[in-house]
Amino acid sequence: MVSFDIPEAQRAKRNWLRLVLKHMGFSKIHASLWTGHKKLPRDFIDALAHMEIASHVEIFTVEKNGSLKAAR
Repeated sequence: MVSFDIPEAQRAKRNWLRLVLKHMGFSKIHASLWTGHKKLPRDFIDALAHMEIASHVEIFTVEKNGSLKAAR
């Protein structure tokens, strides 16, 4: 799961991040919250640092689906 809050002044970088996540098969849950079933490649992590947006991005590992989704 990838969550981000990139400032409006860096809109192009935010758009790049959304495009790359989509290309890697991630799906949008909310505008800045994406989920996928792949491990993020090292070059993606390096690109976040190179573009100076790593401090605006949080990456989480989720082991199972949420309980509310199962209750539906």
